[in-house]
Amino acid sequence: QNTINLGQMSSTPSPLTPGKLWPAIGATGWTPPDPDIAVGPNHIVSVVNVAIGFFRKDGTKIFQQDLGANGFFSGMDVKPFVFDPKCFYDPISQRFFIVALEQDGASETSKCLVAVSDDADPTGTWHRYRVEAKQTSGTTSFWLDYPGFGHNKDAVLITGNMFGFAGGYNGIQYIVIPKAPMLTGAAPNISYFSLGGGSVQVMRTGDPNVEYVYGLNWTGLSTAMIHVINNLDTTPTLATAPVAIPTFRRPAQAAQSTNGHTLDSLDGRIMNVHYRNGRLYGSHTVAMSNSDATNASRWYEFNLNGWPAAVQQPTLRQAGTVGIGNGIHLWMPVIGVNRNGEIALVYSRASSNIVADVMASTRRSSDPLGTMGAPIQLATSVGSQYGGASNRWGDYFGIQTDPNDDTTF
Repeated sequence: QNTINLGQMSSTPSPLTPGKLWPAIGATGWTPPDPDIAVGPNHIVSVVNVAIGFFRKDGTKIFQQDLGANGFFSGMDVKPFVFDPKCFYDPISQRFFIVALEQDGASETSKCLVAVSDDADPTGTWHRYRVEAKQTSGTTSFWLDYPGFGHNKDAVLITGNMFGFAGGYNGIQYIVIPKAPMLTGAAPNISYFSLGGGSVQVMRTGDPNVEYVYGLNWTGLSTAMIHVINNLDTTPTLATAPVAIPTFRRPAQAAQSTNGHTLDSLDGRIMNVHYRNGRLYGSHTVAMSNSDATNASRWYEFNLNGWPAAVQQPTLRQAGTVGIGNGIHLWMPVIGVNRNGEIALVYSRASSNIVADVMASTRRSSDPLGTMGAPIQLATSVGSQYGGASNRWGDYFGIQTDPNDDTTF
């Protein structure tokens, strides 16, 4: 039985010093924008729907290109609809990794477009792969949506929700790609397996010793499920362990903005997962309370307790909710942890008086368990105009520590 108390937002400001802000990739006409970030020693790679950009650390943009069939993945027989890009920098192999999804209903095509740089400089050669993602069960074919994208020292993992081209749902697919062949552009031996449920995010890490890849989703309003994938470079296997968490209420899926407009806050799925020092961190959107449906940002830290090598299963170390309530929505959190054990949470804010802001809260490792500092505004919208009738906002954000110090987010 879970006895961990749910922490709250601290009344004191976050121990946060915002650094220089600089423009990344501007609006491309796609909704939602789906931004993610990869931070290397000297460069930052950013992806959005549906473009990729390379930047120096001072904010100088040195490259931008469409991410689809007429751009970064050209010459690979890619269909026109490319979406849901994600990226990370792997400090273990010192390479940048990118994934984007490809889908075409007419030909029932579902692929994962994967690329890895040949070194820590993204302006050089990239090894590109077009990975099969379609599943077929009987006469029904399914396509992969909403990817998880993570890694450890041995492999890169993609997860996704499998939807039928003509309707239906087929659970979660895991795609395991051994890392070593990709570093030289060789063809990897790819493994596939499936599980029921949905929206599993897999960890990103800089730990060169961890043997597993862990994932996280929730299976009930008071239960998280930790996934572990083993034997990554041979025949991968999957195990799961339920962990009790403080009960939450699912979000309202509509964050109030100005002029009567609402912004989509999705369904409370886990947004990202980070691994460090035997602990797993994740975050997602919840309702503020049973009596207040305003969106808030929930975060967790789990002790893995050596599982699955050890008999003891994972337990919850701390959890907290960053929320104001009363119509001020804080939602779609992404979580990061640095080498000092400091946690950063980046999320959206909106209300009837706020179009949309990007916010952050942080905590020191010495802070009381479950507490997170008060919100700090990083950026605000430049106007009150919306892209047509769409209310898609997100669907996710990105955060990574600088590998030069493993301290700066």
